[in-house]
Amino acid sequence: MNKSTPNLRVLTVRQPHASAIVLGHKDVENRRQACPVRSVIAIHAGKLPSPIELPMAIELPDELPIGVIIGLVRVVDCLPGTSTSPWAIPGYWHWVLRDPRLLPSPIACKGHLALVHAPADIARAVLDQL
Repeated sequence: MNKSTPNLRVLTVRQPHASAIVLGHKDVENRRQACPVRSVIAIHAGKLPSPIELPMAIELPDELPIGVIIGLVRVVDCLPGTSTSPWAIPGYWHWVLRDPRLLPSPIACKGHLALVHAPADIARAVLDQL
């Protein structure tokens, strides 16, 4: 992602899945709808914990941030339930993720139920950390 990216989108993901994505462990995000973009998106760590357990043991920090943008990831594909990743859940769209990047400093931001455009000040704060 370069600093001229004008339309940063944000996806809220519950912990510990949000951290698993930006730390490079999770390569698929399971969603009920297809992903409309193939680009870099920001990952917002939601305030509620995920009801879905991690499918494997991975090393994560003891304290996981919530209510903040914690990193970036590139969506490179969207498969209709056909990913072979161990993170893929049958019956969902599989957003295929690459190039995760943890931000040095989390950025406070309101979460949303869908992929949304980041407000200009939030997008600037994210881009300033790259």
